[in-house]
Order: sequence, then C-alpha cells, then structure tokens
Amino acid sequence: MLELQISEVERARVSSELEVQRAYFSQLFSNSPEAIVLLDNTDRVVDANAAFEELFQYSLSEIHGRDLNDLIVPEDRVEEARELSERVLLRTPVDHETVRRRKDGTLVDVSLLGCPIELDSERLGVFGIYRDFSVRKEHERHLEYLARYDPLTGLPNRFLFEDRLRQMLAKARRTGERIAVHFLDLDNFKAINDTMGHRAGDQLLQAAAGRLRETVRESDSVARLGGDEFGVLQTGISDAVGATILARKIVDAFSEPVRINGRRVPTAVTVGISLSSPEAGAEQMMAEADTALYKGKTAGRNRFEFHNRAMADEVCEYASIHRELHRALEREEFFLEYQPQVDLASGAVVGCEALVRWRHPERGVLGPDSFIKICERSGLIGPLGEWVLEEACRQRKRWSDAGVPDFPIAVNLAAAQFRDPRLAEKVVDALDRSGLPPSLLHLELTESTLLEPSDALEQALEILNRKGIKFCIDDFGTGYSSLRYLRSFPFHKVKIAREFVSGILDSSDDAVIVDAVAGLGVKLGLVVLAEGVEDGRQLDFLARCGCTEVQGYHFSPPVAADDIVGLIRAWTGNPVSRAV
Repeated sequence: MLELQISEVERARVSSELEVQRAYFSQLFSNSPEAIVLLDNTDRVVDANAAFEELFQYSLSEIHGRDLNDLIVPEDRVEEARELSERVLLRTPVDHETVRRRKDGTLVDVSLLGCPIELDSERLGVFGIYRDFSVRKEHERHLEYLARYDPLTGLPNRFLFEDRLRQMLAKARRTGERIAVHFLDLDNFKAINDTMGHRAGDQLLQAAAGRLRETVRESDSVARLGGDEFGVLQTGISDAVGATILARKIVDAFSEPVRINGRRVPTAVTVGISLSSPEAGAEQMMAEADTALYKGKTAGRNRFEFHNRAMADEVCEYASIHRELHRALEREEFFLEYQPQVDLASGAVVGCEALVRWRHPERGVLGPDSFIKICERSGLIGPLGEWVLEEACRQRKRWSDAGVPDFPIAVNLAAAQFRDPRLAEKVVDALDRSGLPPSLLHLELTESTLLEPSDALEQALEILNRKGIKFCIDDFGTGYSSLRYLRSFPFHKVKIAREFVSGILDSSDDAVIVDAVAGLGVKLGLVVLAEGVEDGRQLDFLARCGCTEVQGYHFSPPVAADDIVGLIRAWTGNPVSRAV
C-alpha cells in the first residue's frame, strides 16, 4: 500500500512538472516576438503563433494542414526552399537569410532558423523561426546605394563611373571599339548658387541630370562626379567624330534656359573629351578629360575641347564636310560611276555596281570613303541613298532602251535606310518611276546592317523579295560573320571583301578565309562574287576556289554611264584570261 501511495505521489509530481513545462512552452510559443511555425514531416503546418500570423498575414485556420512552401515561397525561391527542407529532413539545422511572400503577394526579407523536432531519436517534424529584417536590409541597400549613387540626382557617382569605365575599356580591348569620356560642368553654377541660394542650385543640378539622361543613348552612362561636374561614358564609337557628335548635342541641350522657382535661368556647359587608345587606363582617361575640360573653360566656355590636338583637327574636318554635304545634294554635285561584274566562266558582264561620287567644287572628285560615314552619322544617308537608288534605276532603264543586255544593277543600301519603315515603298516607287523591272535590281547590304535585326528590316526584305528583287550580303567576313545571316535572310549572292582578296597571294589566313567562304557559298547554292581583283594570279586562285563572279580593276575601274555600253560589247563572249 505504501509503494502505491509513493507511486501516486510521484505521478502527480511528474504530471505537475509537465503542466508547468507545457505552460512555459505554450506562453513562449504564443508570446514570442519571433514568428514561429511548427510543421510535420511533409512541411504541412501544425501550429503557428501570433507573430507568424502577423508577419505573413495568414490566420492559423487558413494555413493549418497546408504545405508551407506553397503559401510563402516566391516562385524564384522554390529550389532554395526545397534544398532547405531536405537539409532539415537530414536532421541538419539551417540558419539562412532569404525572401518570403506574404498573403497579399508582397515580399519580405527574413532570417530563417529551421530545426528538426525529435523524440527518442524519432523525427516528429520541424520548427521554423522567422525574423523580419526588412528594415535592416533596406538600410544596407540604402548604404550601398549611397556608396555608388548621388542622392540628389540619382546618377552614378565617381566611384561607380570609374568602375564602369574600367569594365568598358576591358570590353573595348576585346572588340576593337573605342570609348570617349566626357567631363562637363555648368558654366554659371556658382553665380546661381550665390544669388538664388543652395536650394536653387540643387534644382539646377537635378535639371542638368535630366537633360543629360535625355541626350545620351541608353548604352551610355551619365554620372555626377561632384559639385557641378558631370561625366558621360560613351561607348561603341570608332573615332573622334562620334565623340564630337555627342559633345555637340550636350552643349546644345543646355542652350535653353532652366526654369527655377518660376524664373528662366540661362545656363551653359563646357565639355572636355578623352578618347581611348589600346593602352589607356581608366585613371588616365579621366585625367585627360579633366585636362581638356580645363582647357575648354580657359578658352571661353560653352564649348567642347579634345585632349588631343589631332582629334580636334579630325573634328574640324568632319564639321567642314558636314556643312558642305548639306549643300551638295541641292547643287547636284553627286554622280554615279559603274563597275562591271564579270562571269568567270563565260567572260560576260553579268552585273554592274553603282558607286556614288562627289564632285566637290574645291577638292575635286571624292570617293565614298570620304563622306559616306559622315552622311550616316549626320542623318544625310537617307536622302543621298534615295537619290542613288533613283538614279541607278533610271540609268539601268536607259541602257535597256539602248539595247544593252539585261544584266542587273547593284545598289548599296546603308543600315539606316533599312530602319526606315517606308524603305520597301520607296524602292518600289523608284522602280515604277523608272520603268525598270524588279529583276534587274539587286540590293547590297553589309553584315553590320544585320547585327541589329528589326521588324522594319525583315518586313522590307520580305516585301522586296516577293517583288522579285534579289539581295547580296556585301563585305562578308569583315563584320561578325554568321551562317545565321545566310540561312535567315533571302540572299542569292555573297560578296567576298576586297581586303581578303588583296591578301590571298601573301597571307595564308586570307587565302583560307576566301577559300572557305567561296566553298560555303557554292554549297549553299549562292552566287559567290569576289571584289577588288587586280591581277591574273588572284583571278586564277579565285577560280580554283569556286568563285563564280569577279569585280575589280583587273577588268575595269568604275566608269561613267556613257562608257558602259562600249565596255560591255568589248567584254561579252571574251575569255576572262584575256583581260589586261
């Protein structure tokens, strides 16, 4: 009887202790400021405290028995959540910072402590403790932002600008492109600050940042370097001309007054420019741009200045030709010459390329290398290209009326023309006005045109191809050669660039390239034309490679329209080997 009484007493004591422990745990669980959830072995919710309900906006009745991962894990974190669950299943606690989703879909930064619940080595489930650290995370993001961005204008600061410059220089060394660094400051900033106050000065800086964003391309970077000094990192240019176009746009953008507190405040900028070289570093370029900026301000302000004198001379030459080009079309100073394209097998003229020339009133006849790039940069390539197309179609029709055999005339189109949504319409109009059949017009476009495919380009090619116009890819191999171009677009001819043809006798690399391109073209059923042929040895090599057509001074230089008829009659039916 005594043993029974002791057992009952012990049982009552143990039961009382268990109740106390349950009370401790229950109150700790319920009143904890940390969000706690209990799960079974399949990640389904068994219990959750009030802090969890408040953090994730779910009541316990809404989530009881449901898979927790389905409720609070964002789509891009599913794999991460699965890995964490697997670690806990293996009885490994996890301590992890992550992102979870509330009931309303918003995301919250949390730290997660997850541990298995065990009894006598048997795994019963999992408890997870979530702590909201969004405020701390936001503070960290804000500090990181302040380390890299200017809080007043929202622009990158000097640190981030220099970091981006280093990255762009590394890329430029691989691709061969050049980079320009523009440093600029506001010419009358101090006077505005002194007379209108610092708040007005801040408004002016914000307005300046906005104008710069609107002026540069998306691929360029704008930064506030400090005070009233800004920087622009310009990529994807080949020479000083590209840099001066942007610098002039920046100066022009600040020619209009800025409205501050209801007043129109006149302002202007001075720009200093440094252009990259293969050996240039970020610090050197920034120092050069700063020096050029100082030179510009001492020379009169409201201007741009290059660090290198030779660059400035190049820019002056560009500006001079640019002004004269505007008048050249009006004065009808452009004219076309024509270079025959000869069939290697028969010796017959099977085509003719129209080449534009400029009869400059002071410099004499200029070839396209002297002005085409300037036309492309300045926007003049559109009207000039339309004139070339119209004149070439008219001339080909005149030859047909004079009894010249029906070989096609090839016209080069610039990349900018293929971005014109009315290109197909303009080509068809030119054919209609001249009376030339579409089959006698071939359009040549370079690989660079295909680097930026657009709906306008694809639609134009499709429409014109249906009309019966054929296409040639020009200078194949000089850009980013891709078989995709030959498969995706309706080319009937591939043209091997003269720079490879000129080197086939002296450079094994050029010879291999020409042989490969010719063989590829033949296998794809394309006409293969080699341009720039200047002697018989080149001709023999090209014939062995499988080229079907040739063009170059070995047969004829570009000639005037009136000389084509006699040239064709002299060539038709003659073996190519007799060319001199």
